Amino acid sequence: MFLTVIVRAQQESGPGFIIKHQGDTLFGSIEAKSDRLMGSSCSFMPEGKKMVFIYTPRDIMAYGFIAGDYYVAKMQDSVRVFMKSIGKPKNAIWYLQDKEGMHYYIEKANGKFLMIPYYVKKVNRYGQLCLIHSNSNYNLKDTVETDEPASKNGNKVREALNIEMNIGKIFNKDISWGSNIFQGGILLSVCDPTVDGNFYLRTGVQKLNVFDGYDNSILRMPLQVEYHFTKGIIIPRIAVGINFYSPLLFTNSYMIGLNLRLSKTVSWTITYDIDYRFEDILLITEPPVLKSLSTGMIISL
Repeated sequence: MFLTVIVRAQQESGPGFIIKHQGDTLFGSIEAKSDRLMGSSCSFMPEGKKMVFIYTPRDIMAYGFIAGDYYVAKMQDSVRVFMKSIGKPKNAIWYLQDKEGMHYYIEKANGKFLMIPYYVKKVNRYGQLCLIHSNSNYNLKDTVETDEPASKNGNKVREALNIEMNIGKIFNKDISWGSNIFQGGILLSVCDPTVDGNFYLRTGVQKLNVFDGYDNSILRMPLQVEYHFTKGIIIPRIAVGINFYSPLLFTNSYMIGLNLRLSKTVSWTITYDIDYRFEDILLITEPPVLKSLSTGMIISL
């Protein structure tokens, strides 16, 4: 360990802590420096001391401000540096500034870092972690302090998985399944949250309960591409694809819906689905096979 001790000069500092390799946490004050310097060393004055200890990324595991930034010693490009954690630890984005500029990374399962062309806004009032392209005119200070949803220049980190539990009524059908059909089931909307755009893969299983007619065990399995128009707490969405029915039937399927965000992870939704026979892909030769109106709750993970 190479540890430098200096007499504390008049520098801007704030309450903070360091975490040693043994797991011990020491409290005191940390000098606030430029992002580039914060990535190479930590100037720490323990409580009750008048000396500043300068720690390198090899000397300690991590350091941070009590009500602010948190830095962890990481190996990047064969050099050990302090990287700033942005967001929750489980899904953190790591920030580092060097002589070449600002860099943002995602840590992979093998411990290596993947550079991404974004920098991060804090979680806003809607519980969304927002990303802004690093080549925009924003600077990091402005973005961290704002509380507005991402503008048209930016992109939100979306939920990777939406679980939709719904019930609904089927009407205006063109098949002999019976006259009184209700449906219910679980649908999943899955995406890669690090990819631009608001596209999801929508699938799942719904059971059609026929209260009169020839069968009471009809299953519907959608396979659709879904798009979310994310803006504020009200989120319109559309989907197009194929519905698979058991007993065997294939239809072209179209959905329009609306989500109302109730909390960070829970939304209420209403959807309207239209099915056409698979051979009527132009939608103008025959009426729909069936229509359905559903409502339910969505849990976002």
